[in-house]
Amino acid sequence: MNSSELMHHECQIYVILGGRLEKPSPFAQVCLILNIIINIFTFPFTANLNVLVIIAVKTKRRLRAHKSNIAIALLATTDLVAGSFAQPVFIAGLISILVNYNSDLCPFMALRSLINMLVGVSILHMLLISGERYLAIKRPFAHISLVKESNLLIASALAWLLPLILNVIYFSFVEKKTAFVIIDNTIMFLSVAASIAYCHFSVYLETRRHRRQIADQQVTQETRKQLLKDKRAFKVTSLIVAAILLCSLPMIVFKIVITKFPSLVPLEEKYMLFLSITSMNLLNSFIDPIIYAVRLRKFRVAFIDNITCGTTTLVEEEENEMRIARPPENEELRLEER
Repeated sequence: MNSSELMHHECQIYVILGGRLEKPSPFAQVCLILNIIINIFTFPFTANLNVLVIIAVKTKRRLRAHKSNIAIALLATTDLVAGSFAQPVFIAGLISILVNYNSDLCPFMALRSLINMLVGVSILHMLLISGERYLAIKRPFAHISLVKESNLLIASALAWLLPLILNVIYFSFVEKKTAFVIIDNTIMFLSVAASIAYCHFSVYLETRRHRRQIADQQVTQETRKQLLKDKRAFKVTSLIVAAILLCSLPMIVFKIVITKFPSLVPLEEKYMLFLSITSMNLLNSFIDPIIYAVRLRKFRVAFIDNITCGTTTLVEEEENEMRIARPPENEELRLEER
């Protein structure tokens, strides 16, 4: 049996990476240990912080009143799956590789498919969040009629369904995997292009126009407050999009490189890149709730209230907020005007 036939009968993870990894070098062992430490430290926070996001939007009417927060909670469900299931399994896989160099990596194939699906779901939710902001700022009347909680739930369900279908097809049609990798990458590219090139750039131009209107005193005080709130929401959306792209694009580039140029990267480096980039995908689920907590005042207050089991009064919530060293909302508006 020649090498190509052997690779055909191997687990797909070895086919993708180009062979089995022999005893790792000291550098590779350091990479494995660092990935294990980072994931062990972050995965409890990933799960708990995303649970807080979901509970906050579910229980706080003032958060649920803003459709952008519902879209954020829907993204948090994806991050919760990554933090509560995918990340612990990934940690166990890293430890098994470190302890036993010849351990079977076939279980990584299922984990890789799950993470690829979660990356796809995250990117599609990024498109959902960007689209919601686009309608809110560019098409406010359409936003009122189209962006409803039921519609957001349907869009989120479709964002889960499409990557799931692609992964099922990927495993079902063994001989045509390359074609479906191309389809998957094309869908992700179009989602990113629609989110960044169209929705996000259009909203950026609109917020700049709003800034000039505010500077020229061309709007009422009530309109000014709304425009500044939209501007802050756009900044949060920008950070979410940047985090998802920063953590997701390396895997897309990696898949393209090892598919088109399999001999370009040595085997050990290929394994370390694969494991490190997978770790980056999972860390995005840890970064997202931190963005909400740092940039959105109402989420911070809701987190504190949920951690204290809802026993704090409104006055105590405001005092807790002041301890986090963030100015109250009216002060934020004054700072924005400057």
